[in-house]
Amino acid sequence: PFLKIHQYICDHDSFVTAKKVYNRYAGFSKECHTLMVLFREQIESYKEKIGKGKAESTYRGLVADQESFAFHETKKNIEDIAIDELEKSFIEDYYTWMLGTAGNANATAFNRVNTLKWLMYIAQEKGWIRVHPFASFECMPEYKRRSFLSEEELQRIIHIEPRYKRQRAMRDMFLFMCFTGLSYVIESHN
Repeated sequence: PFLKIHQYICDHDSFVTAKKVYNRYAGFSKECHTLMVLFREQIESYKEKIGKGKAESTYRGLVADQESFAFHETKKNIEDIAIDELEKSFIEDYYTWMLGTAGNANATAFNRVNTLKWLMYIAQEKGWIRVHPFASFECMPEYKRRSFLSEEELQRIIHIEPRYKRQRAMRDMFLFMCFTGLSYVIESHN
């Protein structure tokens, strides 16, 4: 089969590389859309929108998700995978690897699964796949129980008299958040 593929590429392309022969053999033709290519495209698109409605921290999270996924695939000796070949077992295997071998926290694994699901929705919108391969895969993050200030601790904070005006402002903002449930956000302007 390699000789036929080699001959086909010689007849239809300007030059032949081992990578082109392998990709055609593995089913990665120009019409074939792959997961890592889609991942890179979305990350680059997101990067261009940082500061224009998109956060840099989310961009860094997407890059970390891509690196985790790429590392998982190198462990399986897979460079990339065609989107239309993805099945539910694929994401189950990735999720198990993240929780076990990679030692990721449950919340991290949950977020990375959601990133892959998001990519499949994009592939669906582009018409590359008809059925979302991961739609039926469910996982839930384990939320850590948060501790709350007791009435006594809150009263101690109220009655502390900081030395500096800035410290008093910080205390007042903290107390405001405690009593209202609203968070104070400092917006930076570049």
